[in-house]
Amino acid sequence: MALVSVVLFGVTEMASGKDPSDSFEIRSGQGEINPAPPMIVMVEEGKIVFYARGRSMSALPETAYVGIGKYVLDVDEHTGQQIDSVKEALSSRTFAPEHGLGHGPVLDFSFEKNGRHYQGEYNYQLGEAFNNKLYPLYQIADKVLKNGHSEINLHPVFTAHSDAGGFVLELTFGNDGEKDIRIAGPDTWSPDLARPDQRNVQISAINDVGTSFCVRLVSRYLSEASRRYAKEITVKPGEPVTLAFSVPYSAVTFSDASSSRRITSGSYRFIGEMTVDVLAPAVVSGKIYTPMKAVPAIYLQAQISHFGPYRRSDFEA
Repeated sequence: MALVSVVLFGVTEMASGKDPSDSFEIRSGQGEINPAPPMIVMVEEGKIVFYARGRSMSALPETAYVGIGKYVLDVDEHTGQQIDSVKEALSSRTFAPEHGLGHGPVLDFSFEKNGRHYQGEYNYQLGEAFNNKLYPLYQIADKVLKNGHSEINLHPVFTAHSDAGGFVLELTFGNDGEKDIRIAGPDTWSPDLARPDQRNVQISAINDVGTSFCVRLVSRYLSEASRRYAKEITVKPGEPVTLAFSVPYSAVTFSDASSSRRITSGSYRFIGEMTVDVLAPAVVSGKIYTPMKAVPAIYLQAQISHFGPYRRSDFEA
């Protein structure tokens, strides 16, 4: 049955033939240069649905994989009370629409309460006291992520090993959900370390003496067997897909603090993160971000100089 309504300052008198869903979306303001992906919490038919795209649920960025996809959990008594408290806070005042290029997170909300429909947006920069009333949204999302059932899922991991003149990195995409998931491949990933706003898969490493470097994975490093995934990667449930990248030492960029400008032999600790586009399913399409689990230390051979023995300047930052 169609919704019959009259809008009055963000509040709608409503009549409907079924229980509508409640929706809460936290997104970045339009003025953000590198906006974080949105996080969406929906409540419908006694279930909470959390669409996780990698937005951090705390003031600090995530340092490990926590979940990407669609997660579903039944509403229990405590969670129901948390939802009601958020709706009570948002229905207690009227919020002016956002204009211009704002910064910081914004909450878009749409929900039903006592026969009325409330819809609007709230800028989190307006006040810490009111922000605290909305904190249960993060607690709910975290609970669904940890205890919910994953209907849609993407779980990337990587391993690395030494190779002649470089190293081989194997990037594996797992899928613990119920549906195929399709992402844009390395053809769309940027090699430019100076552009965090572009889609990329970035690997960083450091050893015990302070040699540290970064590299972004792109199509030209793909193995012959992995080139079929250059444009798109489709991951079926329970069927991981692995892409192998052969990265030459000449491709890495040393950090400003690195103790050397060449790879020195030794064990390196590798970490990785990715910002890529999900193409399908549509409900989770768009930008996602996630760090990946750190791998055990990898031994790398020293980089061979084309100009004879190492010079003292090679080890100066």
